[in-house]
Amino acid sequence: MLKIALKINKQIATIFSAIAVLFLPGELAAQDPQILDISLPDITTTTTIEQVDLSQLPVSDGLFGGTWDSNFGQLRLIQTDNVVIGDYGTVGILLGEVVASDCIAGVFTNGGQGGQFSFRIAEAGRFSGVYRMGGVGSGKAWVGTQTSVLIPSRFANFNIDKVDMPHISNDNATLNGTWQSEHGALRLRHADLFLFGDYADRGVIATRWDGTQFQGIFTNSNLANNNQVGWATFGADILAGKITDGTWRLPSGSGGSWKVLDRSDTGSDFSNIVPAGACQPMWPF
Repeated sequence: MLKIALKINKQIATIFSAIAVLFLPGELAAQDPQILDISLPDITTTTTIEQVDLSQLPVSDGLFGGTWDSNFGQLRLIQTDNVVIGDYGTVGILLGEVVASDCIAGVFTNGGQGGQFSFRIAEAGRFSGVYRMGGVGSGKAWVGTQTSVLIPSRFANFNIDKVDMPHISNDNATLNGTWQSEHGALRLRHADLFLFGDYADRGVIATRWDGTQFQGIFTNSNLANNNQVGWATFGADILAGKITDGTWRLPSGSGGSWKVLDRSDTGSDFSNIVPAGACQPMWPF
């Protein structure tokens, strides 16, 4: 666009210079009027316009961020601060920690059920892993191939209505810390549009800003199967650096408030995300 503007400006200047000559005082002004034959060049044939793809998002940190094709659907992951968070397929969410330089382990959800996973980079752009439903039983294979290292542009499984907010990268860590709540201590981190972590000794929290609040999932390992994963919401006042009251709801229909009290610490080391024995070198099952 800048090249086009410069060319047009030069052409207009030429036209006005020629017209001005006709009206200069003195001898030239007394000459017979002249008809100027001025033709502009065809801009489309003399100007090169460079296209810039503005849809490209930054590359995620670490080995696991980006988009992956797997035997359980597409994985859309972001790696930040030694944590991997994202979703897969049309129903699932993953939250894991980096245990070793080439291995992550954590919790995944599938509808009302939760499970554990561990992925290890087998070679550049490929992971081999295992998963198991609940916290017991034998593991099964979960493998994937990376199709993009860019931060995915969408994460659609973090709210019930599948309404997705475009991804926004930033360094906002306003809500990091340990918060006291009516359901135990919340150990949380705030990165980009995500608020994630764990709570008490029962489960994890993985939410994402939907334009008005943080919405996503929580897990509770003490509940019966098919009710161990529910929906959670938390309000936030970013300017004041506060998490406001939240809600929770299970697939069974039960639910209630999740009142958040004061922040007791700015640290947030997690206790419930990584399963015991993961990445050593892999689970022994």
